[in-house]
Amino acid sequence: MAGRPAAIALFGGSFNPPHLGHLGVCAHVLGVHPGELWLLPTFVHPFGKQLAPFDDRVAMCELLLADLDDPEHRARVVTIEREVPGHSGRTVDTLRHLRELDPEGAFRLVLGADLYEERHQWKDFDEVERLAPPLWIPRRGFDDANEALGLTPFLGDVRSVEIRARLAAGESLEGLVTEPVARYISQHALYRA
Repeated sequence: MAGRPAAIALFGGSFNPPHLGHLGVCAHVLGVHPGELWLLPTFVHPFGKQLAPFDDRVAMCELLLADLDDPEHRARVVTIEREVPGHSGRTVDTLRHLRELDPEGAFRLVLGADLYEERHQWKDFDEVERLAPPLWIPRRGFDDANEALGLTPFLGDVRSVEIRARLAAGESLEGLVTEPVARYISQHALYRA
């Protein structure tokens, strides 16, 4: 339909902390998707995992996006998960809330191929697909899923758990997070053992 804006790509996650892998996904999405990209930090983890404070993760996501080549300013951090009734942390609840706020809105959900085999474990994944058809991102080490989805990996494999372990051991974060995010973590004493 002419004149209708492109779907908004929704990239949710703990971002605990956001890292260069997340930055690469953002750059990829902006390259293949014509619409906006919203980073949606998880307000509450659905499985009760301990997270750095929400406002700190939001601030770090904003610092991450400042390092993104985004001259049209299509990417932004959105704190909608703080507003979802019940704060379950479930993707379907966030999408239902977005649909209530914008019944005519079009959304795509950015998902890594590592989640492809787990999709049957998600709450109401069929509804997730209906509300925001997935925009699958390839992941190294998930060859079967990448092949099933017709994807070719393009990113290294950076994981937040590795970053937290390095911080606890007093090791460098070089090559894992942007300098502004590393500085923020240090200044706010996040992820200390």
